[in-house]
Amino acid sequence: MTPLKTEAAEPIGARTVANVALIRLLIGLGQGLLLYHLRTTTMANDWPLSDAAVARALLAVVIFVPVTALFSLGVLRPRTLALWLAVVACLCVGLGLHSQWREAPVPIFYPFLVAPVFPALALLFFIGQALVSVADRTGSRDLRPQIFRVYWRQATQLLFAGFFAIVSLWVFGACTTLFGAPRSFHEPIFTVLVTTTAFAGAMHLAITGEKALADVQQFAANVFAGLMLPILLLVASVFLGTMLFRLNMTNATATLLGMAFALVVMINSPAASTGASDVSTSKFHRPLEYFHRIAILMLILLLVVAAVALGLRVEQYGWTPARIIAASGVAALGLHAVGYAAALRSGRTLLGLASTNTVAAGAICLLLVALMTPLADPARLTVADQIHRLETGRIAARNFDYHLLYWRSAIYGWQALERLTKTTDGPDADLIAKKAKEAHGHAYGSTR
Repeated sequence: MTPLKTEAAEPIGARTVANVALIRLLIGLGQGLLLYHLRTTTMANDWPLSDAAVARALLAVVIFVPVTALFSLGVLRPRTLALWLAVVACLCVGLGLHSQWREAPVPIFYPFLVAPVFPALALLFFIGQALVSVADRTGSRDLRPQIFRVYWRQATQLLFAGFFAIVSLWVFGACTTLFGAPRSFHEPIFTVLVTTTAFAGAMHLAITGEKALADVQQFAANVFAGLMLPILLLVASVFLGTMLFRLNMTNATATLLGMAFALVVMINSPAASTGASDVSTSKFHRPLEYFHRIAILMLILLLVVAAVALGLRVEQYGWTPARIIAASGVAALGLHAVGYAAALRSGRTLLGLASTNTVAAGAICLLLVALMTPLADPARLTVADQIHRLETGRIAARNFDYHLLYWRSAIYGWQALERLTKTTDGPDADLIAKKAKEAHGHAYGSTR
């Protein structure tokens, strides 16, 4: 096999760097202007943003396409950059329109800016950006040695840019107050423009100054691998022992998944700091080898217990959107655990970790897209399961959570509730219709 090309960027001239910096600043400025225009148009209820679905789709495009461009400019080849931005824009439009459609009939207590689809899109594009950038750099489909390293680099760049934007906004506010700037400087447009432009400038500094941030990544990797990993293993052991001793596994899935995710990050931290595909290149590879093996075994145990705890809850109450998302987390982390367990057979170097991370990254992207579409929409699956439990008598009509359909199952639950209000046949038909009408009247119900 031909060796992979190095991921380090090729040297470029100062003029090119300046041009890229100017383009990034213009992207940040343009993003700020578009965000402010969306805000004013939406508040004025002007067309086309009077349509909530169009407003959400456009907002997704304005948020994620420029940020993706900031990451990719000067990193991806022009053709790859154009294709990737087109994919991001199409996903933003399609998934944004769908998310508003599914929530349209349901009372929404959050502005469309913080709709649940946005965190999922952010995670999808974060992972996708890493896959695309590594594939474009290597010129090969073999992405194994670098994928987790890119995760760490992107996270560091985002944290630096976000912190810089917040500090810049604070400095701007302090200066306008101290120096008695005209009242117009306190308008929201200046706040938005300062934030987006500062973020774009900081992203340029973080990308072009990657060597300076490498020390930060190295320090974080050493802290995670050398200090936090043993502590987390101890905490996880105590938590599991306490939970199993009390035989109480309800409501523990979220905590178990959080620990499992932290273990995955820490297991890969030495590779992130060196760019290698194994832990043997780390300075402290011998003790890390033992900690990694214990961590992999602990990861498997945590996920087994989490699956059992989730299964008990589902058996008792059925599926809900939160439980379906938790099951997706168990599946994604379980894919890592299976690959890592196989890597234990590779000896000290644990060569299978890199391949597992690449396969898992692609699988998570597909899973996220499925969850954000009708294919595996948590609300749709929830309604199908809950209605099945009601129709088969697994749950009595008087105990059925009708409010779950109205408040937490989007358009699918609303449509099912409409059908239940017209129930005339079968056992407890009158009670089902009555309870469904009460839930449809905006009464609050169970939150279990």
